[in-house]
Amino acid sequence: MMLILVVVVAVIVFAMVSGSKKGGGRKRASKAQQRASEDVNEPWPFYPSYAMSRNEQEVYWKLEQALPDYIVLAQVQASRVLKVKRGENHQAWLNRINRMSYDYLICHKNTYPLLVIELDDSTHDRADRQDADRRKEMALAGAGIKIVRWRKQDVPSAEQILALVRQQQAMLQERMKRKQQAT
Repeated sequence: MMLILVVVVAVIVFAMVSGSKKGGGRKRASKAQQRASEDVNEPWPFYPSYAMSRNEQEVYWKLEQALPDYIVLAQVQASRVLKVKRGENHQAWLNRINRMSYDYLICHKNTYPLLVIELDDSTHDRADRQDADRRKEMALAGAGIKIVRWRKQDVPSAEQILALVRQQQAMLQERMKRKQQAT
């Protein structure tokens, strides 16, 4: 009889200890939830910044002027315009372009990408930037999108820019026509 009483007391004590540990876990979760709640109720430490440097703005307005029949987008994330082909490791390839952006993306009016333009400054002479530039070029080449690089002092005239984009559009149309004929 005494043994049964000891076992019952032991089970009750064990249940109470286990219950208090679970309650402690709930308290921790509750504190985490409280911190998250405070996080969205308090101001975050951000302030606005210009989306483009002064040089990038000047080139942007020149592109806008030269290409009224096209869409000119600035600071475009690569993952917005590059998709992974079927049968490939989707996440692994997206990870390669995850933080890439293009200075300017020139699109047809239907938003199909025609050309990427990069405005290079002296930082592009560094080895790490050259590696990043090669990665951008590889990603775009895989998608069949041309990339051109200009230094600020080498930006072509509005007429030359328009001719370049029209040439790209003609090449793209020819490639699509061949693709349709092949199917």
